[in-house]
Amino acid sequence: MISEIKGKAKDWLLWSQKYTRTDMVYLAKGGFWLTLGDVIASGMSFVMAIAFAHFISKDLFGTYKYILSITGILSIFSLSGLGTALKRSVAQGKEGSLMPTLKTALRWATLGSIGSLGVSVYYFFYQNNILGWAFILIAILLPFKDNFSLYSNVLEGKKLFKTGVKYSLTTNIISSSILILTVILSKNIFLILGAYFIPRMLVTLFFFLKTLRSIPADAPKDPNITTYGKHLSILSVLEMVAERLDTILLWNLLGAPAVAIYSFALAPTIQIRGPLGALSILAFPKLAQNTKEELRKTLPRKLVTMFIIVATITFVYIVAAPFLFKTFFPKYMGSVIYSQVFALSLLLMPRNLLFDTMIAHGEKKKLYIINIVGSSFRIIIMFIMIRMFGIWGAIYSYLISSVFSFGAAAYLFKRP
Repeated sequence: MISEIKGKAKDWLLWSQKYTRTDMVYLAKGGFWLTLGDVIASGMSFVMAIAFAHFISKDLFGTYKYILSITGILSIFSLSGLGTALKRSVAQGKEGSLMPTLKTALRWATLGSIGSLGVSVYYFFYQNNILGWAFILIAILLPFKDNFSLYSNVLEGKKLFKTGVKYSLTTNIISSSILILTVILSKNIFLILGAYFIPRMLVTLFFFLKTLRSIPADAPKDPNITTYGKHLSILSVLEMVAERLDTILLWNLLGAPAVAIYSFALAPTIQIRGPLGALSILAFPKLAQNTKEELRKTLPRKLVTMFIIVATITFVYIVAAPFLFKTFFPKYMGSVIYSQVFALSLLLMPRNLLFDTMIAHGEKKKLYIINIVGSSFRIIIMFIMIRMFGIWGAIYSYLISSVFSFGAAAYLFKRP
């Protein structure tokens, strides 16, 4: 019976390929596991948000988000682009680059630790001992925060989505459970930060070592991976700053409670992006294997299909948002209208396929143009609009800059 159902489903997928012009069997196989993983991860994040909303104050939660935002900017020194470069190399058959990539990332991450110590000195000077000690803790943990997760790029590059999801789910369930329990039992910012970083770091290390052991000792290495990874990292610097600057500006201008309201407004949309982001992960190996000429013919239809899916989900969320907040986050009803407007940013998600196409084919010049111009534009209008309109300014600046970068990406995609 099950085999018969599977056979009919495969026949339907093969039939649908005439209209979607997409490998639907591949999409269904990989997409099932990636979507399952993201849905469960989003569920854990949802439970975590409920814990934060009910058990700690807006002031404590806002401070926690502020620390994580600065930590994210300090993580720039870890060369975030190395992961994407590694995935590209593995997709091209060069999986022996995992350990050299980790060593490079750890060396560079020490600069972030030095920066965190500098932030700590700043806050001690202004007699804010809580933030002073918090950034000493960050300095110790920063090199290990994300770098062991490089193993996931190997699995994605090899299309081992099922394995990747199993590892990711285990990591999320363990780390999220510990963080939720800590939030319920403690109001100590240091314990909460430790619960956020340490369990995830240890579990990720375990899966990194497991993935490393599966790679043959004589596996080919990519001699250009560090160079390309540095290019991608430089490209992402302004983007990483722009992604976190809104929280930092709001914390300094309006205080921690405003950051808490803003963070809860953004959280649902960010969680919705998780399962939708599976399409991008699935697409990357295919994008790397197809020629740019082929993609210029086939990708526009895929963008339209993705837009229709995203538009439907966006509409459903906007309608459901008041009910969801009233039921689960009653302390944050003030976040609802911000959340509904921010959800419109989901409509621009198809641009990720354009970015991934350029990354997959090493189009560094186009990527520099999009990231530098787009992120600079967002940072400039963010400074202006947050000072003028507060939380609304942060929302508007994100939407305006996203439309701008989508237009730039579409224009450059069409150019040879």
